[in-house]
Amino acid sequence: MHVTIGHRLRDKLVPHWLSQEQWQTSLRSLKAGHAIRHKNLRHGQRWFDLMLDPLVYSSSPTGNQSNGLLLLIEDISDRKQTELELKQAREAAENANRAKSELLANMSHELRTPLNAILGFTQLMNNADSSNPEHQEYISIINRSG
Repeated sequence: MHVTIGHRLRDKLVPHWLSQEQWQTSLRSLKAGHAIRHKNLRHGQRWFDLMLDPLVYSSSPTGNQSNGLLLLIEDISDRKQTELELKQAREAAENANRAKSELLANMSHELRTPLNAILGFTQLMNNADSSNPEHQEYISIINRSG
């Protein structure tokens, strides 16, 4: 990272990352001696977390005097890319699960329809007087299996 000395922070480091409102709010907080953190800032294709912290070197009767500013910028682009990949993988898994459920529901229906016809037919055959014990055994096996 390049160090910029003698330039205004707003002009050189932060202009595209923070809105004017965010910058004004940040300045008020810094003047009050509070640290500022902005998360998930996007600049082009990169993502950053930004922290501004006033540095206090001396105290006076009126309170601490901020004599400097600590600026920490963390590039979180890799983390954001991983989060995006995880989100896409989760969506793909949910779509696959939905497709599997639909397939099973359709298969179940497609199997039940002919099976009901077979079972109905075996009941008709069972009600008819068939003297062949072997046929009666086959019909009994089909009914138990269905």
